[in-house]
Order: sequence, then structure tokens, then C-alpha cells
Amino acid sequence: MSRALRSAAAHVPTPPPARAARGAAALSAFAAAAALALAGLSAGATVARAGDAVPDAARVAWTWPGAADGAAQAVTAIAEALPMAAADGGIDATMFSTSYIVTAPAGDRDAGAARPVVFFWNGGPGSAAVGLHATFAPRTPGAAPDRSELRGSADNPDSPIDIADLVFVDPVGTGYSRVLGEGAGAAYWGVAQDAEAAARFVAAWLRRHGREADPVVLVGQSYAGIRVPLAAQRLLDAMPGLDLRGLLLVAPSTGGPRADAADARAQARRDGARCEARLAVYAQTAAFHGIGAQAGREPEAIAADVEAFLAARERFDAGDHARIAADIGLPVEQVAGADGCVEPLAFQTGLLAARGDRVGTADTRLHAPLALTRTRQPPYDDPATSPYTLDYDLDAAWRHYLRHEIGYRPAGASGDAGEDAYVRLSLAAHGAWDWTWPRWAGASTAPVLAGLLERAPRLRVLVAVGYYDLSVPYLEPVRTFEAAGLPGPRFAIERYPAGHAVHADGDARARSSADLRALIGGAR
Repeated sequence: MSRALRSAAAHVPTPPPARAARGAAALSAFAAAAALALAGLSAGATVARAGDAVPDAARVAWTWPGAADGAAQAVTAIAEALPMAAADGGIDATMFSTSYIVTAPAGDRDAGAARPVVFFWNGGPGSAAVGLHATFAPRTPGAAPDRSELRGSADNPDSPIDIADLVFVDPVGTGYSRVLGEGAGAAYWGVAQDAEAAARFVAAWLRRHGREADPVVLVGQSYAGIRVPLAAQRLLDAMPGLDLRGLLLVAPSTGGPRADAADARAQARRDGARCEARLAVYAQTAAFHGIGAQAGREPEAIAADVEAFLAARERFDAGDHARIAADIGLPVEQVAGADGCVEPLAFQTGLLAARGDRVGTADTRLHAPLALTRTRQPPYDDPATSPYTLDYDLDAAWRHYLRHEIGYRPAGASGDAGEDAYVRLSLAAHGAWDWTWPRWAGASTAPVLAGLLERAPRLRVLVAVGYYDLSVPYLEPVRTFEAAGLPGPRFAIERYPAGHAVHADGDARARSSADLRALIGGAR
């Protein structure tokens, strides 16, 4: 199943006087840190440690044609790197973002009207914001053309640019964000460090663009389901006047005891919960492929049936093994041998074994020849990744879009793709990640989110999960948040017939995008 992925000044237009005045009033304790993060952002500024100039921001303007029933919008795309301050006052990293800002002609918009700003992060940890960028930006990359002056991107009619300005953020070490100096990545590659850096970035961006008083919505997918709540808490700590209106958590990681936790009982609870969450996805997957006892039923009915079965059991017996085997389409002997808890790879390679195929991880509806997947290193052995779903070079597409259509040139850019690569996934960051949580956060996002709802009375949270996601099986965040008593008028959990990238999914896109628009719309 192919999925086609659906722009030079170092400043943006001066904000209207009313907005600037409101922004000045909201600036708080984060001002010093944000100002330091902006140090050296002017053209030609020198990076203290690396000796390279911080790249100039690049910008390009065009008219977004709008959705089928909407008006066209004048949009400015800005690609920029914000220097990040080191403890000694120097600069040890840059954080890159691509922003899309509607530039309405004077008089077309109330000078004092607040326009939401939405910040997006993908997960990993170690992933650039390419997935959400390709899904929500008003213009997104396609196959890189043969000549640099040609356009490879396409306008995206599903973008929410008509109701908010959009900022796609690449954490340090990913995208065009750079680590400057040996060992500097340690200050950014960890649960606490990453959340702090994300909060500093948001504060710096709002200050630089004169948007401190506008409503803010934060969107995080996968690991960013941890990043976003923790960063939101740090933002409210440092900017009490921040108008935080919305969080969208897409297929979110939630934390909890890690696989190497010393507490055996906590580890057992974690393993049991993960087993059940996987079984729920297995049943949905088998039914989608026309296999098993649930085949032919709607996903909502399957979920209700399987979840009721799982909730009624503390452990599985022989009768349960037979029920599980029937639901997930594997031999009962295999299920019994695993005491009901079949490992993901065994399920992925077993379900379509008769065809010689393996099903995906990020989207279990997708499949590819098992022999082919075995020739590729993780994560690209997953049939749901770009080598299988796209018929063009995704790295070349992003490099062309950012370098040639927007005009951004990384520091020291030579024109060599290897030397100034756009890093979609940083294995260095992922492998070096410090999983130690800040003491104030515990080890789960549930109490953090509860605290945010209490601190920010206008905040609304939306959790979006997909039935066909084995990267973060949907029941994990659902049960975590339900057990904490979070669902209510300001906290919603929505399930979709989708994989990990809920909003990029054709089957779920219309409803999931409408739900996001409602969340953003509530911030206006």
C-alpha cells in the first residue's frame, strides 16, 4: 500500500501592536533562558564552540489554495535554527524548526485577535518531525525533481493552517538540528533534558516571533507523548501567563516501569499489561486480514469484545488459550506455549506465514515478503516504513524541499548530501538516551497530565490511538489514563481505524483531522 507524502530574512513581520503588548505582559521567568537560547541568531553570528556560523533563517511566501470549501491563505514558511545555550553561557547545540505563518494583509484580521500557535514533535526518541510535518503542513514534500529549481512538493488541503500557525520542531541531533561539540548531546538526550530543551525552544520561539500571549497547542506523537506533557509543565513553571489551550497526544508513550526495572512486581504488572495490549491489536489485525474468529466484524465491536475478555482475567488458562488463538489466527499450540502472550515478531511472521509475508509494526495492516524484510536493519525491516510504502527517496525529498524550495542552508553546507544531511532518525540520540525521569514527574505522564489540567483551567487534552498500532498498542495509553481517572469533559480519548501515524491514515484522516481542528478551534 503506497502512501505519497502529501519556504531569506532572519526575522518575521513585526507583530501587531496589540499582540506585542499582550506578549510583553506574558513574558516571565523563562525570558532569560529564552533570550540566551536566541543568542547569536543574527546573520553571521558565531557559534562559540564549533566555530561555524549559525545558519541564517530562510523564508518563502506563497498562496495556499485552501481546502475545497475554504478561502486561500497567504502563507510564509520559515526554516530556522535556534541556538541552545550551554551551562557555561556558550552555544552547544541548535534546534531547527519549520514554521508556517499566515500573513494576512493589513486590515484583514483584527490586530488584537489571538491566533493559536501549534507546535509539533514526532517521537523516537531521536526522530525529526517529518511524519507530522508531512501530514499537517500546508505544503509537503514529494519526490525530489531532477533540477533544484523545480518544485517537488504539493499543497495539502487538509492542513489546519487556516485556523492556526504551525511549527514543526526537530529535537537536537535530528533533522537540521545540530550538536556542537564533543559530548554535547548528553545535555539534550534524555527524558528530563529533552523536555527542558523543548520548553526552552517554545519559549524562545514565542518570544522571537512576538507570540507570547497567543494560545498555544502542543502536539506529540509516540515518544513525544512523554516529551509534550513534561515540557508543558516546565513551560507553565517558567511562564505562568502562558495561554496553554490544548495537547494532542498521538499514539503516546506514557512511561511507567521500564523493562529493566528492579521492582519485580512492577515489572510483572508492566509485562501483563503489555501482553494484553498486544493481544487487542493482534485480534484487530487478524480480522483485517480476514483471519480468525473476529473476521468480518467492525473494529469497535472487536475492541469491546476482546477488551471485556481481557479485563475479566488475571491470568490465562487452557480455555483462554483456545479463545486467544481463535481471535488472533495462530495455532493454539503456539499460543499455549507462550501462555497467551505471543511475542510481536512471532505474531507478525506467523499470521500471514502461508503467503510468506510479515505484517508491519507501525501499521499491522501492511505486509511485505518476510525474506525481503530480513535483508533490512531495524527499523526498516518494518513493512510500514518508507522503503516499502514510498516509491521515491524520502531523504532526498526532504533535503530538496528544505534546501531548494524554502532555501535553508545548514551550517557548513557544501552541497554534498552526506555532509549536510537532514537526519530523519538519529540512532546516536536514540542509543544514548537517558531514561531517568525528573523527580517531580514520577515515571508516568498520567499524574503530569492531571497536574496540567488543574493548573491550566482552559486546557483540553485529546489522545488519539489506532487499532492497528504495535509500536504503542492502543490499550496501553487508554488503560493508563483511564486508571488515573483522567477522561472527562476536558480529556478525551479517541480510537481510530489506523496505525501509529493516526492522522496520516487514509481511513482515519477525515475524523482525526476534524478532531484536531476542534481542539485548535477551541483555542481561538
